[in-house]
Amino acid sequence: MVKKRKFVGVCEIKDRDLYEGQYPTYLITADKITNGVKLASLLVVPFYIFACLNIDDIIIGFRVWDKEYLFPYEVKRTETQETINGGTAIRDNAYIPFKYGRRVNET
Repeated sequence: MVKKRKFVGVCEIKDRDLYEGQYPTYLITADKITNGVKLASLLVVPFYIFACLNIDDIIIGFRVWDKEYLFPYEVKRTETQETINGGTAIRDNAYIPFKYGRRVNET
């Protein structure tokens, strides 16, 4: 994320066919958080996750890290869909409570 030619954040942007309140947590591959935090740490900026919930047409933003993790989340090794095209994968997944996010748009 850049503002006036200066890095101000690192973000992961996801798009999901979900609606607000469908699940208590947001699932994301744990490596995406780890890698985002590493880059944010090097750049000395916060790390965010933005999740577009298509059914409600809203975006939820999570400020995950800013020199430290800003809230707890659970990581579990689980089987999930490998890609948008299908398949399965067993990997470490993070479960971020939606209560730590906030709406950043409404249309």
